[in-house]
Amino acid sequence: MGRRRIDWIKIKQEYIESNITHEELAKKYNLSISTLKKKSAQETWSTERNLFRTKTELKRQEKQSELLASEASSFDNLCLRVARSAVEIVEKQIIYLQKKTEEQRTDALIERQVRLLEKLANSLKQLQSVGKVALGENPGGKEGERPIIIDFRGLNAKDND
Repeated sequence: MGRRRIDWIKIKQEYIESNITHEELAKKYNLSISTLKKKSAQETWSTERNLFRTKTELKRQEKQSELLASEASSFDNLCLRVARSAVEIVEKQIIYLQKKTEEQRTDALIERQVRLLEKLANSLKQLQSVGKVALGENPGGKEGERPIIIDFRGLNAKDND
């Protein structure tokens, strides 16, 4: 009667790629625990298992990072599209209010229009920040950054004509 053939490659792979213990492997493959532990120690299965787990964790983290980066990029693109649309709306409203101010020159109306234009300018500034963040810029005031400045004093000057 011949010796039975032991598939050490399969056993080693199962040990490295799972959480199975030496004892469980020995029982599963009908091996003596001492033989299995000796083989495992000679071939440094535990080191290979740790390396496999480390590589697996790094791959998981990399995939998670790529997923989060993709989601962040999609969100930034959405914010940029919304900011651009909102800027167009604010721009149209400013032009409309400027025309209205030129047509009707009462002090109360001009004052109300100026307040509304100031609110729109603040909205525009906030939208500019959203757009800059979406583009990966720091909206907090980098050197060389030029803020939006809208001068409403000229609207009151027209009233004095």
